[in-house]
Amino acid sequence: GVGFGLASHGIGTIKAAEYGEVEQAISSITMTLSAIFASLICPFFIHIFIK
Repeated sequence: GVGFGLASHGIGTIKAAEYGEVEQAISSITMTLSAIFASLICPFFIHIFIK
């Protein structure tokens, strides 16, 4: 589930659903957390590399 959600986002989450509900849920959570993490961390790194 984690690999599907992190690597291939929506399509991976759909594929994870074929393996079971738990895998689909883990994939969805991983996809959501990676989006939140990226939106919070990217501005920090941009600020570091621009200066």
